Amino acid sequence: MKIDFLTEVDRKGLIHPFNPYWSRPEHFIEFINKYGKTNYRSTFWIDFNKFKPYKYFIVLFAEAGTDGEIPAWGLCERENCLRVEERQETNPYLDVKFGFLGDKESVFKSVFHYRHIQLFGKPHNCSEFNLVKDKQPITNLRLLRSALYVDIPQEIMNEIKEGLGI
Repeated sequence: MKIDFLTEVDRKGLIHPFNPYWSRPEHFIEFINKYGKTNYRSTFWIDFNKFKPYKYFIVLFAEAGTDGEIPAWGLCERENCLRVEERQETNPYLDVKFGFLGDKESVFKSVFHYRHIQLFGKPHNCSEFNLVKDKQPITNLRLLRSALYVDIPQEIMNEIKEGLGI
């Protein structure tokens, strides 16, 4: 994958929880190995326009209900991500491919389009990241009920860049 990391990847990212029983990063790594990409349906309403004009942004995976361990990251292609128009709306996104099959009872609000997902060599902690809106460090993720827009420290961006082979 050819990416100009400085001009195409946003330094802002998202911390998004995953369910360790249904949606482990390892499952989506398998889909990427099989299809070259994968999609992830989310119950959170995400404003993908916050990552304009960048082509890609980083999602940091946090296990739901933990104190803030972040074991993996993913590179999302912004233009192929989907979301409902209004926060109160939902969509099962049944026609989304390259991931788990959807069902009509599902109530999702957005879909991430991943080009790469990888485990960190050693998990990071949420306290290493500052929220975009108030520049404060995150103390824990126990009550994570929405994705968090964060600034990604340069040393973690370097680790991600290395993981992409750039």
